[in-house]
Amino acid sequence: MNSWSSWLPWNWSPSNWLVGGSLGSGGLLLALLGAIGGAVAIGWGLWGDRGRGRRCPRCWHDLSGTSGFTCGECGHAARDESALHRHRRRWSVVVLGLAMMLGATAIAGGLGSTRDLWSLVPSRVLVAALPWTSGPAGADSVNSELRRRLARGAILGEGTLAALVERIALGDETARPPSAEWEVKYGSFITPSLLGAIAGREELRRLLRGLPARIELSIASPWPRDLPAYGMVDLRHWWPDPAQLRLVIDAPELPALGESVVGFDTRGFAWRQGWPRHPVEFAAAAPADQPIRWRIRFDRRVPASIDEASGEVLGWSGWTPAPELSLEAESMVAAAPPVAERLAPLDDEVVRTAIAEAFSSGLIVRDGGPRPYALRFDASRTEIPELEDVALGLAIEVLERGEVRRRTWIWWTAGAGVGRVEWRVSWEDHEALARATDHEPEEGRWTLRIRGDPLLAMRAVESVRLAGGDADAIDRCFAGEIEIPLRIVRLEGTFPPRRWFDPTRSEPPPAPGPTAP
Repeated sequence: MNSWSSWLPWNWSPSNWLVGGSLGSGGLLLALLGAIGGAVAIGWGLWGDRGRGRRCPRCWHDLSGTSGFTCGECGHAARDESALHRHRRRWSVVVLGLAMMLGATAIAGGLGSTRDLWSLVPSRVLVAALPWTSGPAGADSVNSELRRRLARGAILGEGTLAALVERIALGDETARPPSAEWEVKYGSFITPSLLGAIAGREELRRLLRGLPARIELSIASPWPRDLPAYGMVDLRHWWPDPAQLRLVIDAPELPALGESVVGFDTRGFAWRQGWPRHPVEFAAAAPADQPIRWRIRFDRRVPASIDEASGEVLGWSGWTPAPELSLEAESMVAAAPPVAERLAPLDDEVVRTAIAEAFSSGLIVRDGGPRPYALRFDASRTEIPELEDVALGLAIEVLERGEVRRRTWIWWTAGAGVGRVEWRVSWEDHEALARATDHEPEEGRWTLRIRGDPLLAMRAVESVRLAGGDADAIDRCFAGEIEIPLRIVRLEGTFPPRRWFDPTRSEPPPAPGPTAP
């Protein structure tokens, strides 16, 4: 025979219902009712039965028709006339009221300790309170509660949703878009949950579409005399619609530097996964000790057609200028010793083994999508004391029977606390790489060649400097070459489009190095 609990809702318990469960609002209601009922009981027990006539103060028998102070029912003799007009105190009711109020207090305390009290506040009130908050700093913040409601698909209501999006687009006096303060306080709301909630509401999507992007360009300095100017660009956006940008970066006063053209695909925006920077290179070395004004110009294109079933972009419109995104930055490129004087070459068994292990995971292949393959690696394999002062700049080539099918440049600093890993895919043969998706590839057909490149290693050194680290402590770089079998791993699902891409290069560069045009 089943117990009585089998008839109750799944996972029901009094504590769940009262505090923090799916019916936690019932706990709040019960606490309010208990507090009100307890107060009423106490009030009635103390003052509810007032003496409006003559009554015996012991048995409360009506003495209105009796003369004197003695009760004919119980024989009690009152002291004086005023004793016959006392309030009747019902102490059992008072005790019951106190018990009800104590119970309500316990329930309210349980709610406060196990649930965010902001969850009891209407959404519209939370939206109105946003300008006076400091951002999503903790579990009890207004921001956190609103994000939780969006994440669990709570219906905010059309007016509340519009107020939230308008507040996001406007910011406040301490957090204007697209500042870092605004990103923490308001940009964190722009997630797939919010975009799904405003699907079909063009007026709200237009507000998010008008948010300015935040673009930062940093140029490493000092820079070796024998290496072309190099830097990193970081682009952060919060746009709801797919688009591609073409960034043209140059220095107007130094035409000999040429232009660096990079592409950015908003579909590669990884929610909650950080914002990787992208390297930019110039064709000529920058003169030393001279301020340089860097300029970034933008073109934009949007989907010409989208598959309604899958949402896949079937074609793009032409490039159109986007002057509202243009910006300028200034930096100083100082003279520095040539790379050969800065970094001593290293090629021993320790570093070769560590690098081979870092790339042992091989090529990940997924079914379909715009990018069905990706090279997987684990930089933490180089976290060994012997490589503490070593910069790794690696030109990685995917080979099919010795023919290059993909080139990737990767650089980081080895040793304890591996430095930031940065990379650029310089070229890939999509048609050839599609053959890597064969379920039974020929043994030995695919290999991975890893070549140490001092110029790429110099980027790792300057990344440390840009991050405020001790770049001068790094004085060696891997200068050997390794070729290992390429492991091919097949996984379910699809990769997102690559965020950064080269919108100009369709052929392999003439040389496998960062100095290639």
